[in-house]
Amino acid sequence: MPLSVAISTFGSVNGNILTVSRIFFAGARDRQLPRFLSFIHPTYRTPVPSIITIVIFTVVYTFVDDVFTIINYFSFITWSTMGFVIAGLLYLRWKEPDLPRPFKVNILLPILFLFACVFLVVFGAIASPIETAIGIAVMFTGVPVYFLIVKQRHIQNG
Repeated sequence: MPLSVAISTFGSVNGNILTVSRIFFAGARDRQLPRFLSFIHPTYRTPVPSIITIVIFTVVYTFVDDVFTIINYFSFITWSTMGFVIAGLLYLRWKEPDLPRPFKVNILLPILFLFACVFLVVFGAIASPIETAIGIAVMFTGVPVYFLIVKQRHIQNG
């Protein structure tokens, strides 16, 4: 059993590193994050600065005494973000049904996933309200940054 947990954890970490580094890369390319995060390795075409940034964040997180607090913060942020993404997908499927899509799944699957996300967020908030409030505060710190920096750039550029 411990070997299965280790393999599963390794796969999860690998997937997260690949995903988050590309999110940082895309955000920097769209001028929503610092420009250096958009640089890629000339040979391997990987976003090395983004990966290094993730590693730095991860090392900092290892110094937190209570790992369950970090899990609670990130679980709320992760599941609420996933819920918003799936809600957006459902909205677009309803509002723009004829848009070309690279792939399409049965509508029941995203609806079930959205319910699972809502369940995890609500019961996580009930189980640990303080960590949830901090997670909400952390998420909403991005709103003023967006309006002060990113939106201002778009207004100036036309």
